[in-house]
Amino acid sequence: MSCLQDLLCTMIHIETDCSDLVDMIANLTDWPVFASELISFKRLKVGFSVFSINCILRIRNLILSRRRLETAEFSFPI
Repeated sequence: MSCLQDLLCTMIHIETDCSDLVDMIANLTDWPVFASELISFKRLKVGFSVFSINCILRIRNLILSRRRLETAEFSFPI
């Protein structure tokens, strides 16, 4: 996220198939083991004017990843 801020991105939308990650972010106090990481995350999050994170089905994530690979153009130096 800090890299996106360095690129002056102000809006971010994240989709993940990790429901625990979404739950951690929504309920910061329920995950004391990750307290220091969540504090850092909170500091980074306020740097965006719009921030959202959604949980998607794993199969949807796999389908989208496969499509990205199929449409990507790979170029290698000769």
